[in-house]
Amino acid sequence: MGLAGARPYANFGQPNQLATFLLWGLLACAWGFSCNKIRALVALLLAAFLLLGIALTQSRTAWLGLTFLLLATWVWHKLWRTKWVPWSVTGLFVFFWLCPPFLKGVTEVLLLASEQSYFRDPMQGELRPLAWRLFIDAALTQPWFGYGWTEVAHAQLAVATAFSPLYGTFGQAHNLFLDLVLWLGLPLGLLVSAAMVWQFTAYVRAVTNAKDAILLMFLGVIGIHAMLELPLHYAYFLLPTGLVMGVLNHRIGGKPIGVTPRWTLMGLWLAASVLLAVIVSDYFRVESSFRTLRFELARIGTLPQGKPPEVVLLTQLRERIGFMRYEVKEGMTPQELAWLLDVVNVYPGGGVIYKVAKALALNDRPTEAGQWLSKICKISPIEECDLIQRVWAQDALKNSRIAAVHWPNESIEPVP
Repeated sequence: MGLAGARPYANFGQPNQLATFLLWGLLACAWGFSCNKIRALVALLLAAFLLLGIALTQSRTAWLGLTFLLLATWVWHKLWRTKWVPWSVTGLFVFFWLCPPFLKGVTEVLLLASEQSYFRDPMQGELRPLAWRLFIDAALTQPWFGYGWTEVAHAQLAVATAFSPLYGTFGQAHNLFLDLVLWLGLPLGLLVSAAMVWQFTAYVRAVTNAKDAILLMFLGVIGIHAMLELPLHYAYFLLPTGLVMGVLNHRIGGKPIGVTPRWTLMGLWLAASVLLAVIVSDYFRVESSFRTLRFELARIGTLPQGKPPEVVLLTQLRERIGFMRYEVKEGMTPQELAWLLDVVNVYPGGGVIYKVAKALALNDRPTEAGQWLSKICKISPIEECDLIQRVWAQDALKNSRIAAVHWPNESIEPVP
C-alpha cells in the first residue's frame, strides 16, 4: 500500500481519491441493504471497516463527503426501510470521529509512531484559497473565450507575478466550475456550470425512493470532491459518474431529446476506435522518443541525436520533446522565439521559463526576459528557484546581454 507521508492511498496515488472510493463503498453497503442483499449487521460492520480506512487517509474532502451523507440520510429519512437507518448512520459518523485518536493510541502502543504525526495540521501547506484567488483573477483577465481546454497552467502564468508564490504549477484549478470558466471563458463556462447545478437540483426534486437517494448521494460525493480537486480528470471516476447519471436520469423519468438511427451509434464507435488507435500509436512513438531524449540529456551512450516523433494528434508532446533538445542562441528568428513561448505556456516550469528568458535576453528583448524571470519563483519550489538564480548569475558572467537582465529582487517566503 502506497503512503503519502503517513496517509495511505493504495493504487490511486492520492489519499483523497482513495477516500472518495471508500465513500462510494459506503453507498454500496447502503444499496445492498436497501435491496435486501445484505443484512443490517453485515452492512454496519462493512461500513465501520470502510470508515476506518477513510480515517487512515486523513482526507478533509472525505470529512465533507461524510457530513453530506449524514445530512442527506436525515433529509430523506422517510425513504429508508427502517426508521433506524438515520440513527445508525449518525452512530457510524460518531464512530468515524473516534477513529483518529484510537489509531494514534494504537501506533504509540505498538511503537509505530514516527516524526510524521498521525494528525494533520488543518492549514499546513493549504494553497487552494490563494490558487482560487489567482485563477479568478486570471478568468477576469481573459473573460470572453478563456484560455482553451486544459490550459490552466497558461492562466496561472498570465497573472502569477501579481500574487504570492504557489511554489508549483497547477494543471487544474482544483474546482470544477473554475476549471470550466478558465477553459471556456465566463459566458460559456458559467452557462455549463449552471446547467450542471440545474440538473443536480432536478435530480434532488425527483427523488422518491431509497435507491434514487443513494444514487444521488453517489453524485454528491464526487461533486464535493470536484469542488476541491480534480477527480473527474480520471477515467475511473468519470466513467462511473456518467453511468450513474444515466441510470438516475432514466429512473426519474428523463426523456431522450431525440432518437438517432442505429448506424449513428456504429459510426460513433468506429470513429472512437480509429481515434483511440491513432492516439495509442502516437503515444508509443512519443514514449520511445522521450526515452531516447533522457539518455541524451544524461549523456548515456554515443547514439546520434534523435528527432522529434512523427505524430498525428499528440503534437504538443512532440513540441515539448523538440523544446527540450533545442539550444537557445543569439540570432534566433521571431518565429523560433514565438515557438518557445507557445511551448512554455503549455508546459510551464522553472527550467523551461529559464530557457525562454535566456533566449529573449540573447536576442535583445531584455524587458520580456525580465518579465519571464519574475515568474520563475512564483511557480517553482524554493530550492529550484535558488538554483536557477545561481545559474543565471553564472551565465551573466559569460554574456553581457544576459548580465543586462537583472534577477528580480523579490523575497521568497516559505510555505506556511
